[in-house]
Amino acid sequence: MSESVPDLRSRYWAPVERNTTLTAELALIGADKKVLEIGPGSGHMTEALVRQNCVVTCVEVSRDLNSMAGAFCHQMIVGDIELLCQEEGFPGEKFDVILFGDVLEHLRDPAAVLGKLRDHLTATGYLVASVPNVAHASVRLALFNGEFNYNEEGLLDRTHLKFFTIDSLNALLRSAGFSIVELRRTRAGVFNTEVKLSIEKISAGLLRRLMRDAEATTYQFIFSAQPIADDGGSSRPGEAAAFIDNGWSARKGKTRLAKSMARRGRTLIQRGAPAQSRAWLSRSFQLQPRIPTLFYWFYSFMPRSK
Repeated sequence: MSESVPDLRSRYWAPVERNTTLTAELALIGADKKVLEIGPGSGHMTEALVRQNCVVTCVEVSRDLNSMAGAFCHQMIVGDIELLCQEEGFPGEKFDVILFGDVLEHLRDPAAVLGKLRDHLTATGYLVASVPNVAHASVRLALFNGEFNYNEEGLLDRTHLKFFTIDSLNALLRSAGFSIVELRRTRAGVFNTEVKLSIEKISAGLLRRLMRDAEATTYQFIFSAQPIADDGGSSRPGEAAAFIDNGWSARKGKTRLAKSMARRGRTLIQRGAPAQSRAWLSRSFQLQPRIPTLFYWFYSFMPRSK
């Protein structure tokens, strides 16, 4: 039995203004555009795009969800984009933007889909998409300990068929005839994702090494990409490797991580778990020696009044 519409709405609806990935996608798309949205879900982005005076055609595989997004879009096509023949859904149509919001990782052959939709972009048209970063430090740390556990959502969503790093994402786009023009990121702390980690199994040295990588805390990549011209260029050339986050440094990353771990340790003391707190505080101190961290580590050994 399928879920009821209200249940689906509450599960899949994401207020755009509260979601950094969605606001980034919306900014990359802009206003007054003709948009092909692949996988609109319950229609939260569709509604936001219409508010920006965009005309939206949607392709949604779920018959339960299409009725919700269909309330906002200009046209709703129910079908699997990997099986759909364009002539059946939007013959000869051209779009300013094709949107894949958290969709590419769910496709069996994303390169083939991107390739067949390329001809449905206008001369100045482009893709906008978001994908999770499987090279997030939390996933790497889990793998280091021999763990790769799927979750209901997030980086290791059990419905993901493909996993991307910045390099493999760029390779996918190039193989489909696209080049990244603008790249944005959302970030999440090493221990602030849905991936479960045991601090006792993680050394400060390993954390220190991870913080040298600017993508260690990248949770999602949000980007726009244009077709590569016949001469091998694009109207606005750019490679993913060129989009370095200038606000990142290993020193800043290490400092932020050490402070967040120290806060976790202090919180555990307050919650009456001093033994657990010591693991967090000691790793924090090893990562970046600070007197307050050392103080709380000693404090965690003090007897508590009942």
